[in-house]
Amino acid sequence: MGSDVYAPLATVIDIFSTIETYRVVYSGKKIYTADYSGFYVPTPALSTDPDFIEDVKQDHPEDLADFTYRELCFNIDYFYGQPGREWVHDDLQTMKLDELLTAKYPDIKKMLQSTDFKTFYFGLMHLINGLLYDGGHTTLEVSGLFYGDDDLSELTYDALVETGMIQKDYGQQFKEGLTTKTDDYFKCLETRNNAYGDDYYLAQGDTAMIRFDHFVIDGDGWSAFYTGTGERPLKLDFYGEETYDTVGVVLSGLERAKQDSNIKNIIIDMTCNNGGATYAMYAIECLMTGDCNQRIYSRLNQYSRVLKAQFDMNFDGRFDENEISPYTGYNYGVLTTKHDFSCANMFPWFMHGHGAMILGQQSSGGICSIRITSAAGVEFICSSSSNIVVLDSGENADFGCPIDADLTVEGENPYVNFYDLGLLSEKMNAFYNAI
Repeated sequence: MGSDVYAPLATVIDIFSTIETYRVVYSGKKIYTADYSGFYVPTPALSTDPDFIEDVKQDHPEDLADFTYRELCFNIDYFYGQPGREWVHDDLQTMKLDELLTAKYPDIKKMLQSTDFKTFYFGLMHLINGLLYDGGHTTLEVSGLFYGDDDLSELTYDALVETGMIQKDYGQQFKEGLTTKTDDYFKCLETRNNAYGDDYYLAQGDTAMIRFDHFVIDGDGWSAFYTGTGERPLKLDFYGEETYDTVGVVLSGLERAKQDSNIKNIIIDMTCNNGGATYAMYAIECLMTGDCNQRIYSRLNQYSRVLKAQFDMNFDGRFDENEISPYTGYNYGVLTTKHDFSCANMFPWFMHGHGAMILGQQSSGGICSIRITSAAGVEFICSSSSNIVVLDSGENADFGCPIDADLTVEGENPYVNFYDLGLLSEKMNAFYNAI
């Protein structure tokens, strides 16, 4: 062995998993490389590979169960970003995870130390989707473990809520995230769709509005566009759903607004947007403001740094001094609701920093770089890695972005005023005239 240094594979995996979501998963018998975003290497079908599923579901000997628990604590202690909304956020400021579980949640600790896979998994559900639940960025990747397995079907989210496994105080926000937002969301979606019809663009008088539901880029489409073998993307298939390419639709909307000399206010409609890829958000921020900076705070070294995004604003395939957007002269606004999460919460925060008006209803929150990791081969998304996004003031931006004008009304449908362009014009003009 000489001077060689050995470390447990699980520890090495935890240390080197990245916010780009490239990671390695060890099932107990096989090593898998995986890439959630599809940027680096082909992703093996972890959720459908029968060998992977069978290996992961095996019970553990006592020494491996003990190691798995201690490795999980190490992972959360050092690489969990503590974004701010998790149930035990305040406790984690003064305690390590093992100390917290020992003092306040010994039943969960016992489950996480179990040699029985099913019991261990119940413990993970309580920890990740209970104590650490933050709206959706910290959650389990669970789908493949349950397909065709009646014995484990009771572990699904709905079943946990229904049977009472997630009924304790810490699980209340998780329960609400599964239930109470659904009906309200569909009211918002129906109202929005009735306003736009089949279009992505609305305009009346001096105000235009552009809508899209996901921050997503058609990578193949843009590659074809840049190589001269395809048109500029506007729509793409997104997990079986036709949706708008974020850059393509915003750019098309801005071009339509520029053709109308009456337009001076442009509102980006986030009302039914559930987030997505940060690079898509950076791109449209650059198009509208000419600039995009993000401040990151690290829990590990307690320093913050500013990341600057570059975007090819003239679409010539180069980054150079000619990256000047022709769309920076408008009065911008962002229309938000409580259904806006992740990038759909980050975008209004960033535009708020540029002085844009935020209208509608306060967004729900979520603003971090996720990191996918695992425990005993069971993958979970660990919110924000060891970093969190902060404002220039140092304030945590994980909570909903404050609004400048509340458009909600009392009654069955609080969103009836959200697409009244006459009202939106009035609000926008009052806001910018007061500056």
